[in-house]
Amino acid sequence: MVVEGPGAAQYTTDPTTMEPGADDAGRLAQVALEASATEGHPLALDGRLSQIAALVAAETVQQGAAPGAEVVQFFARHLGVTEPITSVSHVAYADIDSAAEGLAAQIPAMIGRGEFTHFGVATLPSGSERVAVFVLTRRSVELTPVERARAVGPLLLSGTLLGDLRNPEVVVTHPDGHTQRSPAGAGPRFQVRLLLAATGTYGVELLGRGQQGVTVVANFQVHVGEAAPTRLAITTSDAGGVASADGVREALVARIAEERARAGVPALELHAGLSAVADAHCRDMVRSDFVGHDSPTTGTPAMRLTAAGFGSGLMLENVARGYSAEELHRGLMDSPGHRSNILEARVTHLGLAVVAVQEGDRTAFLVTEVFTQMTARVDTAAAPAALVTAINEGRRARRTAPVTSDELLAQAAQEAAEAYFADPSLTEQDITDRASAALRRYAIAYRRVGALMTVVTRIEDAGRLEPTFDPDVTTLGIGVAQGDRPGQAPNAIAVVIVLGWPR
Repeated sequence: MVVEGPGAAQYTTDPTTMEPGADDAGRLAQVALEASATEGHPLALDGRLSQIAALVAAETVQQGAAPGAEVVQFFARHLGVTEPITSVSHVAYADIDSAAEGLAAQIPAMIGRGEFTHFGVATLPSGSERVAVFVLTRRSVELTPVERARAVGPLLLSGTLLGDLRNPEVVVTHPDGHTQRSPAGAGPRFQVRLLLAATGTYGVELLGRGQQGVTVVANFQVHVGEAAPTRLAITTSDAGGVASADGVREALVARIAEERARAGVPALELHAGLSAVADAHCRDMVRSDFVGHDSPTTGTPAMRLTAAGFGSGLMLENVARGYSAEELHRGLMDSPGHRSNILEARVTHLGLAVVAVQEGDRTAFLVTEVFTQMTARVDTAAAPAALVTAINEGRRARRTAPVTSDELLAQAAQEAAEAYFADPSLTEQDITDRASAALRRYAIAYRRVGALMTVVTRIEDAGRLEPTFDPDVTTLGIGVAQGDRPGQAPNAIAVVIVLGWPR
């Protein structure tokens, strides 16, 4: 696909103002302006969105079908639009009066609860009829203009989030594929300095947190040391071959596996329980008519996973809506934030669900992808010795004498660690008190005995606890147990360390 002309020199959130003309597109634009104002959610007509609508209309007429999201996003970037293009609809009509009447009736459903702010419209002849294309977006940031093509060097990205959005964060995918996150304060104003040190294409995404959780506010590409593209190579769509939710789900699982293998990060284990959480969220989004992370009924992603018994220190979620597995996956990989979730090296398990939603004669798919770090099984018998080695390496780095493991201290620590899973009513303080009490009869050998406990998802994390580096400690005992307990991640690891200070 080729787009004629060099395109916009800058990305900007300032609308290209235009007045409705006297043609069919102008008639439909006037209807949209009046109907949206009547609904209390007035839309603004943006000339660039009307240009996108014209490009989509041309593709629809030439190809006999509407272009996919990848093509629409290409048009938007070519014209300097920063926000995601979330709604593109088209209709064939024979006379403008009936088309205008139909649009006026559809506007309340199209604009929903005020989730859109700007629109564009275009019409083109198609045989004996005409095709009208309507593009809707939500512009949630006032952004200082950004050059689409620039030289190597720093980029100062600044602006102001609009509405209830706060906590801006900028996520950048570099030409080599790695992702960098830059939190930008509480907001709504933000300013972030990005170092674009290599030539190539950078994906830049601005996130903000609002009522529906983290939202993609802007997503664009900056071309460093090279011209912005005017040509897009289209990959073959799977829309005709994968027409069911199960088929899309299987395809997305395969795409994620391919991406992680290509990036050299560990493969994920598909988890039925996590997939059930994802499926419930998809169905909640359909019922409540939203696409987002924070639900009015189930809360945040972390709240959903915790309620299902999947506590974890690392929980990530992608949600998307599209018409094929390829379109969904390309859209997620084109978003630096979603891409970083898919390629996060620390996650171990995947939950994925897809729900089909009928839209007239088309089927849309809602997808939720859940990524978590779950604890692998460890050799609890061998773990204490490995932890003593790790602790002594840390003591050596601090120029402190090594500690030795004492059998009696280790026995008390092991019994306490096992009690943590055997009796869920015991708190961590109860466990350490129990370990200390078990050693009182050996108090003659020590000036002081103390215990500490930690629950980890990686056993090596227990080898870096600061009290174990106390230079006055000469002896310790370590107990390691693994199991399930309410409020903890499955396969949680409990580590109890009893420290001895000699007389």
